[in-house]
Amino acid sequence: MTIFWKFLRTNWFPIALVVLVLLALARKNWRLPFLGGPPRQEQYTGRADTASETSQMGLWSEGNDRLDMPSIGNAASAAFLKRFGQVAHAEQQKFKIPASVLLGTAYINSFAGQRESARTANNYFALACSPDWDGETQTLGGRCFRRYPTAWEGFRDFSLYLSDQRWVLEAKQKAALDWRAWASLMAEHRMSDVRQYEAELVKVIEAYQLYELDRKNGF
Repeated sequence: MTIFWKFLRTNWFPIALVVLVLLALARKNWRLPFLGGPPRQEQYTGRADTASETSQMGLWSEGNDRLDMPSIGNAASAAFLKRFGQVAHAEQQKFKIPASVLLGTAYINSFAGQRESARTANNYFALACSPDWDGETQTLGGRCFRRYPTAWEGFRDFSLYLSDQRWVLEAKQKAALDWRAWASLMAEHRMSDVRQYEAELVKVIEAYQLYELDRKNGF
């Protein structure tokens, strides 16, 4: 025992230093997240997996991923246009984008409300996820779509998305209420994943005289 205490009195400083270092290391390790269990898994939102897709193709599919417009019955068409006609007109008043183009695009991209992204996610424009999207998402057919609490919020998000595009600012000045010019620009900038989108849009606007919405009180 005497030898032990003599050793401690002689070497107390290096021993104390070693003890302090060990305590510091122990406290540091205690704070590491993987101690006591596996690393915490981040909740999947769909954003990371779609970043490369978005950067390559924009928010809509193209090429072989494009869809054919299905046949829509008259009753379904009339119900859809009646339901969202005033919504599209209100968006025109606020964002200066022709209601006929907004409503026609919603009609085509949602298959008049019958597409699954519209029925289960209130996404009537088939807007895909993007790196800057922090809202709810839903995966359908292997693709990540934006999910909205209401249909109106889906319309508003599309209006906001368009308003952020430089070409839309130019279109507002040059095209104004010329819905045909807007249809060409929308097709040029791939605002749909439906084949022959421009032709389908023109057909819908003409068949149901949606241009009358544009003239109602104008801009």
